[in-house]
Amino acid sequence: MGENSTKLKIFGDLPTTDDGLGFDHYADILFSLIENFEATSPLTIGIHGSWGSGKTSLMRMLEKKLIDGENGDIKTIWFNAWAYGGDEPIGLALLQRILVAFQEEAKNGDKIESLGRSIGRLLIDAGLRKIAGIRLEEAGEHFKSTIDVKGTLRDDFESVIGESLGDRRLVLFIDDLDRCLPEKTIEILEVIKLFLDLPKCMYIIGVEKDVIERGIEVRYRSKEQEIPISGKDYIEKIIQLPFTLPPLREEDMTEFIEKLGIGEKEKSYGKIVAKGTNCNPRKVKLFLNTLRIREAIAERTGGKIEPDLAAKLFVFEYVFPQFYRDLVKYRDQKLLCKLERLAKEEADDELMKELERSETLQKHHKNRDLNSLLKDEPYLCGIDLEPYIYLSGTGEPEATVSDESLLDESSSGDFVKVSHAADLIKNMPDSEKRRYLNVIIPKLKDENERVRWSTAGFLGNIGDMRAVEPLIEALKDESEKVREIAALALGFIGDTRAVEPLVEALKDEHDGVRGNSAVALGLLGDARAVELLREALKNEDEEMRKNAALALGTIGDTKAVELLIEALKDDHEEVRWCATYALGNIGDARAVEPLIEALKDEGEKVRETAALALGFIGDTRAVEPLVDALKDEHDGVRGNSAVALGLLCDARAVEPLIEALKDEGEKVRETAADALIKIRSKKQN
Repeated sequence: MGENSTKLKIFGDLPTTDDGLGFDHYADILFSLIENFEATSPLTIGIHGSWGSGKTSLMRMLEKKLIDGENGDIKTIWFNAWAYGGDEPIGLALLQRILVAFQEEAKNGDKIESLGRSIGRLLIDAGLRKIAGIRLEEAGEHFKSTIDVKGTLRDDFESVIGESLGDRRLVLFIDDLDRCLPEKTIEILEVIKLFLDLPKCMYIIGVEKDVIERGIEVRYRSKEQEIPISGKDYIEKIIQLPFTLPPLREEDMTEFIEKLGIGEKEKSYGKIVAKGTNCNPRKVKLFLNTLRIREAIAERTGGKIEPDLAAKLFVFEYVFPQFYRDLVKYRDQKLLCKLERLAKEEADDELMKELERSETLQKHHKNRDLNSLLKDEPYLCGIDLEPYIYLSGTGEPEATVSDESLLDESSSGDFVKVSHAADLIKNMPDSEKRRYLNVIIPKLKDENERVRWSTAGFLGNIGDMRAVEPLIEALKDESEKVREIAALALGFIGDTRAVEPLVEALKDEHDGVRGNSAVALGLLGDARAVELLREALKNEDEEMRKNAALALGTIGDTKAVELLIEALKDDHEEVRWCATYALGNIGDARAVEPLIEALKDEGEKVRETAALALGFIGDTRAVEPLVDALKDEHDGVRGNSAVALGLLCDARAVEPLIEALKDEGEKVRETAADALIKIRSKKQN
């Protein structure tokens, strides 16, 4: 390793007696309970919690307190169940472990040795069917002795343990049952009940409750018997005192992460890690180890990744695997950006429409936990994710996508999937693209309405001229939705063969079809459509007028200016806003005075767009009105006014813009600063 290489530190997974999780209070409570428990009867305590939640650490802390206790009247034994989780009978292995622990004290040697032989015979009997090479005659002899062994074993254990303990008590810790097969857990509990239900004995068992319930199901299902007892009832029958580890709070886990000896940059994303691992200590260490390895790889290969961004992406990969797969697959469709905006409640009308048309967006947006993470910093929208995806090993080339998969996506009706399939096919060689189109275009006549409108949208995304005539035919489809999407698709393709059919579609009985036809005509930019769109500006339908205004603005024909100026007085704000946008796009000086008047419109959206439109037109008559608009109650209007003044580059705006540097809105301050830079640059030139 080079001198400048960072040393890679990996966190181990061994349990600890050092309290880093606030468990000391729990250990004290359990210690007090054991100290004061009536020793004449047995006690089984269950320490319950999910895998990796800290059960072993709590048990080790309790064991240490018992060993260090002032009275010295407790004998502790630790049994690691996982070490005996194979084919051998785990319950009998537990009995042997107890005998070995007492044998080490050199008390009752003969009795313990005799008892050990009895257990040995049981072990042989239990393993007869699994150990090759034992003859039937030998098996028979062992079996005959088994009944006698079981009949006396409990009495022998009571005698040996009683004499070995004397005035002491036994606390037996049974750990790692979570790592064993569920039926092994039941075997342990039954051995305790059958052979070790003895005075002076206490059993501390670390196990998840679900493991016991699954063990009950496995035991009786394997024997094809009806389950006679529920897992819950079984737990209550065997375990007298269940103790469930309370869930760790995010702030506690964040503190635990910081105590692990991590660097300052890692502390910055402690909250993300805590939330992403459900505050599970083992998962936290696994998470941090994986993250450190990825950072080290990036460092050594010359790549650069930001730890907090990598941490958040790894949370997606680790906790929300389906979302992460979709994020990688549909990254060109800006899936992450769209879901971030939805989570932060910053979605515009266009995104809300996409949400309605995409099951993929809906599925992930409904996930509350995912939304909670998406709306928290750091935000990932706009970040180049390729280095992070590469490190995760999930960035396989899309060339492996099957024909069937692409065709399914193309007619899925899911906006995200349709866009993804279209992007892939769009970039194929023409011969390959033609092969797909020959299969997809006929779906415009499929019996299923969803397939037809999804195919129309897909063909619009592809933008191939070969789809124009079939889409023109789709403008006559019986389904309103198919006609709507076909109209828009023709606009996206941009072939002027669609002008006349789209003009005809302006007379459609449904508003959505008329509106999309107007938008499509605007996208086509054909002068033949201008007169018809001017007529549409007078239509009674608000949606029609709005879309006609947008279309005229997109075409940019000055013949529409007077009608658009008239539309600034429309009763509906959306129409006024579209007219304002269109006038700014056309850039005709005749619109300056009407747009100055629009700076006083009751609609914030209209005022915002009017300010920007005046900047685009570039007429200095707008300077003073825009300076006044720097005092508008809405920061969007103030910000756009600053942008417009920067475009006008008039010296009269300098002092007001300097004053705007103190604005309460951060965006306003930024745009004011940019405007001042532009004005200064113009002076210097």
